[in-house]
Amino acid sequence: MLRCSFLLHCFLDPKYTMSNSLVADADADAEDAKDDAKAPDQLRFMVMKNPHVIIIGICDYDAPNHALPAVQDDIRKMKKLWKTKFKYPNVSIKGEDGSKISSAELGSFLNDESSRIQLEKNVDGLIIIYSGHGANDGFGENYIVCSHNDRLALTTIQEKFDCEKCDYLKGKAKILYFDCCRGEEKIEDEQIKQRAKGNAAKKEYVNNLSDFIMHYATSQNYIAWNNQQSGGHLINFDYDKHKISAVTLHETSMKLNQMFSISNKGKQTAEIVNRLCYDVYVKPFEAMPVRNAVVASRPTLLRMLTDATKQSKLSCSICIKYRIELSD
Repeated sequence: MLRCSFLLHCFLDPKYTMSNSLVADADADAEDAKDDAKAPDQLRFMVMKNPHVIIIGICDYDAPNHALPAVQDDIRKMKKLWKTKFKYPNVSIKGEDGSKISSAELGSFLNDESSRIQLEKNVDGLIIIYSGHGANDGFGENYIVCSHNDRLALTTIQEKFDCEKCDYLKGKAKILYFDCCRGEEKIEDEQIKQRAKGNAAKKEYVNNLSDFIMHYATSQNYIAWNNQQSGGHLINFDYDKHKISAVTLHETSMKLNQMFSISNKGKQTAEIVNRLCYDVYVKPFEAMPVRNAVVASRPTLLRMLTDATKQSKLSCSICIKYRIELSD
């Protein structure tokens, strides 16, 4: 740690004298050592009580993009949430008056916000919310679409608040919400299925994109490092985490990301794409209950299969509902 090396240099160099700040640093290092000694299975939690909040809304667009008047409602809701309910003192809003915003103007606004955070050094995280049009270039890059159909890449926004551009936010959570399109494709009605639920009022709907969670060993466009002796980091961490006991998927995913950060010393950042609307409890094998076996002769089995087909039911349904044993 840079702080540790500086402290050691102060002890060895006679021109430095012991001060309260150095004592505080030594105490902090001792606390860090205690944290490092804790069980490796413990998941770290970060409390955010005073983040810098940035709300962006674009509602007025040049053709061919249509106007989005409801964006004004989004801004009002977010302002009420973060300023009134949570009482955060550092809330900046762009687009509250409904005026047009260019990509250059938005970029300059975000640069100013980043500089302000770096200068004032009084927040413990970052929250960015955007509402408006969005787009995708077909190669994996997503964009905010500004009023004149000019674009600002989401990665560019991210870079304005990374460790290089805004060192003060290093190690602090940065939460970004983008309520916008990410392409032109639509989910057709025939692709939508209903997940069976006992309560009709709580029926859930799924499509071909639903129920997937993808955990990548590295972020988009970056390489994944490999250990020549033990193999891939994600596989090894996943194995170490699951072999101990049953786990919940959400906690495990966060823990894997944490293990990546520690073991790779910042050289690799894992990424999760989560399309689940529920958590998953991963447990060791438990045999599914099997209904009583049905002993049937070949002619009887043939009639059963034929009847099921005539009733336009899945011909395999009998095999699912019963364990059928053939007898001569």
